[in-house]
Amino acid sequence: MNESTTRRERLARHYNRLIAWSAVPLTLIIAALAAQQFFKQRETELGRLHNIAIEQRVMLNALVRIANLHVGAMRRQAEDYFATASERHASEWRAWLVPSRIEVESGAVASLSLNPAQQTSFKDLTGTIMGRVELLRGTDERWTELDMAFSLFPLQRSAHAATPFFRWSYYFSGKEDFVTAFPWQDNTVNVKSANAATMEGVLAYWFGFDVYRLATPERNPDGHGYWTEAYLDTAGAGLMVSHAAPVYWQGRYMGMVGADVLLGFLTELLRAFTERWGPVWIVNETGQVLADPDHPYTAADQRVRTLADVLPESLRSVPVDQLLQPSDEFRRIADQYVHAQRIKLAPWYLLHAIPSTAITTRLLPRLYPALIVLAGLALTLVAIHALLRWRFIKPALALVDYLRDEAAGHPPAPPAVPALWQPWFDMITTTFRDNRGYLHTIETLNADLERRVEERTEQLETANRELRLEVEVRQRVQDALHAAKAEVDHANRAKSAFMANMSHELRTPLNSILGYPQILLRDAGLTAKQRAGLETVRESGEHLSSLVNKLLDLSSLEAPDVEAFVARRAALSAASDAAPAPALDQWFLPPATEIAALRDLAQRGDLKNLLAQADRLEQNDADYRPFLEQLRVLARSFQVNQIVRLLSDPRIRP
Repeated sequence: MNESTTRRERLARHYNRLIAWSAVPLTLIIAALAAQQFFKQRETELGRLHNIAIEQRVMLNALVRIANLHVGAMRRQAEDYFATASERHASEWRAWLVPSRIEVESGAVASLSLNPAQQTSFKDLTGTIMGRVELLRGTDERWTELDMAFSLFPLQRSAHAATPFFRWSYYFSGKEDFVTAFPWQDNTVNVKSANAATMEGVLAYWFGFDVYRLATPERNPDGHGYWTEAYLDTAGAGLMVSHAAPVYWQGRYMGMVGADVLLGFLTELLRAFTERWGPVWIVNETGQVLADPDHPYTAADQRVRTLADVLPESLRSVPVDQLLQPSDEFRRIADQYVHAQRIKLAPWYLLHAIPSTAITTRLLPRLYPALIVLAGLALTLVAIHALLRWRFIKPALALVDYLRDEAAGHPPAPPAVPALWQPWFDMITTTFRDNRGYLHTIETLNADLERRVEERTEQLETANRELRLEVEVRQRVQDALHAAKAEVDHANRAKSAFMANMSHELRTPLNSILGYPQILLRDAGLTAKQRAGLETVRESGEHLSSLVNKLLDLSSLEAPDVEAFVARRAALSAASDAAPAPALDQWFLPPATEIAALRDLAQRGDLKNLLAQADRLEQNDADYRPFLEQLRVLARSFQVNQIVRLLSDPRIRP
């Protein structure tokens, strides 16, 4: 008893030290959980922002694809027009194509114009043309190109009506002598923006832009579509970027088609996503900023900003190619989280930069509930430790001593413990008392289990024997099928040999029979009766010859004739039907339900179960033996059809 008391005191001291030391790891755990929660929330938010960035990229990809489709449609329209120009009529816009004079500071500039169309119902379908007036006296080839440029107006109008971000759609002639654009605009603005005194100077100004020069064979030998850098529209629309593609016909460079997109629209596209934790930009490969929701472009802006103008101070020293490196997640660069994505079909990037302080500021309030919960958990654990010693540790030690004494066969008096623990002591006493009874029950169950295993083993052996019988029955059926097939093949070969040998023997007499009536019918001295008789002989011979030919044609089929086999089997079945019927009237028959069950087994070909069912019926009533013996004879010879016919006999009555 003293040894037990010593152990309890040692355990109590150990438990007290455990409580003292548990405060340190608990504090560390709380701090680690708070940090883990913070990092987890940060990764979750960065993942959510990544998904938002993906959605923005998808929208930009859709915009770029629409621009590509529009420019591609204009190029295909132009090339198709050149290919079919000889079959087309003159354009209706020729009626409104007139020369016009535009006053400039140094005089007047003569240019082509479609101004008269603005007074007609076609004004919304009409674009602008600017070019040399000498084209009015040009060749058919020049008129064909003009008609082609006019044919682009309906396509351009449809694209502008469906997609509001297109500002201009245009065609630049490869001869560099005219330009068409949609929608219509007074040529005064276009001519004056060139600040030239002649039309040659105006055209040189307009054809000097990169949007045209990048399409020429010298700059674009492969003929691919392209996007320009951002630039200021000379017509006063503002900063924009262009997508264009060259037009070729029969290997010759004919000109260029293109469309302009205002940078302001790209900014509005990014502004559609209201949740932003930091700046986001659309930039091109050279570092030009095409869209900046925080500092949008206005009509007063005359210069395109670059990344150096908008990047935070900590990112300005980072190379542009490193910033624009695409990634599937936010990267930590300096004090920023950077995310770059390449836009398909355009040399653009979607760039996000989120300050780490912005993430921390947003996430800290979310951690307050977790910190409160963790602090409450720590206090709760301390209280639980204090209560455990008085309410559980001491009763548990007493329970251990009680169990040891009961196991040794010396049941002690129940100790004084809280009422919560008393049922446990009672249960232990009852458990030890019933233990021997449980052991006896287990031995009985083991014996019963062994007996069931032996019975199950015997059942499995019986099932295996039945399975082997079924396999044997199926093998015999398979052998019978192979024998029947061999018999069919032999009969078919015999038929073919017989018919081939009889071909000459049948046709030779028929030729004589058919020939002689034909010779005799040539005699003019025949009586009507003789002639009628000869006609009958000839017609009968021809009919017989037709039958012989058809029969001989049938003999040319060398493949096994399954239908012949089926016919032979049907004949055998008919012969068996003609045999004397079983003496059903003299037999004592099982009930109709049993007859129906036997018939179902026969129809499924399950002869094994049919024989087993017959044995069971005979055991129930020996008077069924003559009828069941007839079934056994038919089953052992695999005459399934005969069994079904016997069981379906109308003489069988319930």
